[in-house]
Amino acid sequence: AGTLSQHDIQVIEASHPIPDERSVYGAEQILQLAKEATSISDNTLVLCCVSGGGSALFCSPRDGISLQDLQDTNEALLGSGMSIQDMNVIRKRLEKGKGG
Repeated sequence: AGTLSQHDIQVIEASHPIPDERSVYGAEQILQLAKEATSISDNTLVLCCVSGGGSALFCSPRDGISLQDLQDTNEALLGSGMSIQDMNVIRKRLEKGKGG
């Protein structure tokens, strides 16, 4: 078993509740790390801790959808009075990392 040092931990801050460029960057970094790790060994464990507000912090737009599109949609959803569950039904159609 390997050991974990503080140099193995990367913290990426981003915007909440509306995703920003840092949210896209964070998602790209997480996906790249997972890809690299699994290319080394199928037994590699990648641990990603995401706290409350994770949907805004992990932003990976589907092809053809811009960050601005997601920001505008999220602002409209947040102002709509919809439940978070109903908002997430829409969000998962717009982003790669949502909805399981």
